Amino acid sequence: SSRVTTLAPPLLLGDDEEPELAWATIRLQSRGAKAKRSVSAERLEQGLLIGRYERCGLSLGDIDKNVSRVHLLLVRIGCDVWAIDTGSTNGVRKNGKSIEALILEDSDRLEFGSNMMLDWAKLEHAEA
Repeated sequence: SSRVTTLAPPLLLGDDEEPELAWATIRLQSRGAKAKRSVSAERLEQGLLIGRYERCGLSLGDIDKNVSRVHLLLVRIGCDVWAIDTGSTNGVRKNGKSIEALILEDSDRLEFGSNMMLDWAKLEHAEA
């Protein structure tokens, strides 16, 4: 069995509602479109799926057709947040190199799809 679940409603890019206790921020951008979302530690422990599929925790809609329906998983394990490629068609890259899974460091940037960029930042006051 898996601890990765969908217990909370999805985070929508145009949704301005913030989590009760923000633990990190995710900035997404593609061809001029930008969005910033805060996520809680609890949401990351459940796992946050990112992709075009409307049931992903962070649904990108049809912003980029080269983003898979379920492209990337962010999941918190202890104090670390892992970025895991979910077997996407076009992969995930960091500094131009393909990755399957890695622990996110503050200010990491991941690229996926045609022009999607995800910037990760753990908030300074956040603790495990």
